[in-house]
Amino acid sequence: MAFSEHLSDRTHWPHCFLLVLWFCTIRLAGQVPTVLDLEIKKICNNISWNILGLLFVWR
Repeated sequence: MAFSEHLSDRTHWPHCFLLVLWFCTIRLAGQVPTVLDLEIKKICNNISWNILGLLFVWR
């Protein structure tokens, strides 16, 4: 399944959101090794902006 198809299937949104939330929570709690910390920080920022962008476009 392509990533865009995955995004267009709204049933997967809660799972994606929870996964992002979990990663961000762990990162904020400081329980992640430093190497992963930067990657997760980047991923969280990217996904946050992507979700905001998609919500804005879909209005």
